[in-house]
Amino acid sequence: MDYNAIPRKEQIRRQVLVQQVKAMLAEHLTIEAEDETTMMIAHKIFHLELLFSESHPLMVVCLTKALPEDSGALSLKELNALNLHSILGTHTLNDEIGCYAYRAAVWLDALLTFERFAEILERCEAEANRGLRHMLSANREE
Repeated sequence: MDYNAIPRKEQIRRQVLVQQVKAMLAEHLTIEAEDETTMMIAHKIFHLELLFSESHPLMVVCLTKALPEDSGALSLKELNALNLHSILGTHTLNDEIGCYAYRAAVWLDALLTFERFAEILERCEAEANRGLRHMLSANREE
């Protein structure tokens, strides 16, 4: 669907919704860097990147972590198996730069409260930790 085909009133509602969510998050989190679509935050052992799309509207939660140089890389079969058991998002590995990432998209159909955001982040973090543990243990077994 062409974004311009969406009624103007709905386009404005989506834009306002995303802006309200971003403002709420800025009140509760320490933002390291941001631009029109992205917020970067240090979060426990991960680097948290929140990406926003006003046209959909949605928020993408991306948790990344640099890997130890000797961690190796998962095979495509192992990565696919990990993703088959991940309901909320996707695990990826960039072995060129040595980085693990977990990404999940969240539709913003209604205003997001900080409590709900914290719940979503906790679930994403648990899945990212599971993927990271799986990847590191698989590489130790080789």
